[in-house]
Amino acid sequence: MDLSLAHLKTLQAIAQHGSFSRAAQMLRLTQPAVSMQVRHLERSLGLPLLERVGKRAFPTRAGQLLLTHADRALRELEAGVERVQGLRGVVAGRVRLGTSASISIYLLPPALRRFRVRYPETEVVIVTGNASEVTRAVVANTLDVGIVSLPVRNRELTVTPFFDDELVAIAGTATWGAPIWPPTPPKRSAAPRRSRNAPRPADNGIRASGQRRWPKTIDAVTLAGYPLILFEAGATLRRVIDGWFHRAGVAPRSPMELGNTEAIKKLVEAGLGLSVTSWFSVRDEVRARSLHAIRLTPGLQRRIGLVRRRDKPRTPALDAFVGALEDLRASLETRRRRTP
Repeated sequence: MDLSLAHLKTLQAIAQHGSFSRAAQMLRLTQPAVSMQVRHLERSLGLPLLERVGKRAFPTRAGQLLLTHADRALRELEAGVERVQGLRGVVAGRVRLGTSASISIYLLPPALRRFRVRYPETEVVIVTGNASEVTRAVVANTLDVGIVSLPVRNRELTVTPFFDDELVAIAGTATWGAPIWPPTPPKRSAAPRRSRNAPRPADNGIRASGQRRWPKTIDAVTLAGYPLILFEAGATLRRVIDGWFHRAGVAPRSPMELGNTEAIKKLVEAGLGLSVTSWFSVRDEVRARSLHAIRLTPGLQRRIGLVRRRDKPRTPALDAFVGALEDLRASLETRRRRTP
């Protein structure tokens, strides 16, 4: 019986993502190559391992049984290979990290650059996804470690708080003309009470620093009266933001919803509304004065954490990478103190 490790990894990836195309993308293979590997496995075992339901693919009973043993075998094999390499005094191997697109864009590059210089024989594979997708992949052992929004509750995982991500309101700094949507009072059961230091929207729309200086802080009642550009519903960050408004008893006006931080920033710069996002994703624009950051009151943070399988064998490469992430955490803590 010919069972290739590569074929088992392919089956593992399809089961995790429920998709041949997504598995091919993750494994850097063509979709026909992925399909061929699955057919080879099924011919070798004489049983179907996957079934298609619409556009999704799910393991059959035989597939689930094989994956249970394959997951454990692949973990042990990877750990053994890295330990043998460690006998040469070289940290080598592969580390698979899952996280959000925003963290991979705005936080990881400097840490990855330093890690590559220090450990050139260790490959780092980054897979982006939402917190649920990354967590499932870590549980399935198709990822070694994840950086996700907390809370995460799973008995198979070790969860370590990483850093507290402060959220801020952002506004464009250019002088705006009349906006597409004039500010209106937010929806709430009682009449909103405006904080003394909050800006009062003018009749002809939002004003920026060229005409009216934005305050250092803004509350939910005031912010809800402005046109907002928020992350799409269902996103982890959006749930955190909606909870902040809900606790203040207001519902934000949200004429625009997007799933991309860069797109949101560009629309805010163009004067189409305000937004709420992570400070680390806008600090460069704030320093360049193309965006203005306003602290939220009460303050709003989301906790980011590291997730790993409890039974994950420790390897020199994984230990070195987690150490690099700890260095990044210390750097983020220093930056957090400088939040405007």
